[in-house]
Amino acid sequence: MRAFFRPFLIFLMIFSVSATTFAADEAEYDFSDMPDEYIEEVSEVYNSCQGNFTKRMYYDCECFAFEFLQKRLDAEPYESTDALVFELRYMCRDATEAAGQEYNSCLTKTNNMKPGTDPEAFCECYANNFATMINDAIPTLQSRTISPYKIRAWVMCNDPRMARNLYGIAPR
Repeated sequence: MRAFFRPFLIFLMIFSVSATTFAADEAEYDFSDMPDEYIEEVSEVYNSCQGNFTKRMYYDCECFAFEFLQKRLDAEPYESTDALVFELRYMCRDATEAAGQEYNSCLTKTNNMKPGTDPEAFCECYANNFATMINDAIPTLQSRTISPYKIRAWVMCNDPRMARNLYGIAPR
C-alpha cells in the first residue's frame, strides 16, 4: 500500500491548491518517516470523498485529502479520523462538478424559462451563480442548505431586478 500511495502524496504536494503553503512548511514534515497508518488513513479519506456522490460534487477530493494529511501530521495521535474530517468541512469547496450537473439539468427545464430566453446562456448563468454561492457558503452542505442556493441562482438569472430586491445582489 505504501509504495502505491507515496506517488499520490507527492502528486498532492506538487499540484495541490495548497502546495505552496505546504512547500513552505516541508522542512517540518519528514515523509520518509510517515507512519503507514497515516498513508492508509489519507487514502481512505480520499476514497471516501471520491466514493460519496455529494462530497465529490461539492469538494475537491485531492485538496481534501491533502488538507487532511496536513491536519493529521499536526494532530495528536489519538485524534480520530472523523474529528479531523469534521474540522475540514468548510475547506476545499469546489462545486465545478455540481455546476455541470445543474447546467445539464437546467437545459431540460426550458419550459420554465421566460419566452425568448437563450437556454444555454441562462443555464450558464444559473450554474455559475450556483457554484459561486456553494463555494462561498459557510454552512455545512446538505440538501436543506443547497436547495435555497438553487432557487436564488435561478431567480438571479431569471429576474435580476427581483434578485436585487430579494437578495441585494445581481447575477455574476
